[in-house]
Amino acid sequence: MEIHRKPGYDPAELLMDPEDPYVRVRAATALARKKLGLRYRLAVVPLDPSPVRGSHGRLPTSDDDGPLIMCSTPRSLPGRVAATDVKALLLDLAGLDDRMSAGAAAGGLPDVRTGAEGAA
Repeated sequence: MEIHRKPGYDPAELLMDPEDPYVRVRAATALARKKLGLRYRLAVVPLDPSPVRGSHGRLPTSDDDGPLIMCSTPRSLPGRVAATDVKALLLDLAGLDDRMSAGAAAGGLPDVRTGAEGAA
């Protein structure tokens, strides 16, 4: 997997805080402490995301390059799932949210806890 496409990758981690005039000194000090076997904290990453520009967060151009949901429950996915619906779907499949089970049953998805098919 490419390092820049891994889950949880934050491109701001590649940058040093431009607002801190001593950021390089603090980074060098932290690395020296690491080499000496001492405890260290490498806190040089900016909290401001504005220096990050480009295609970060851009949706893939092809479905083949997009995310994939694999499930052991047959026919639990109606087809394409919007990214904003993934959490609700996973909670429903795990049987952790009653509201989502009722909504899924109304939409024709099986209720994971009972196995009953919803109204289509």
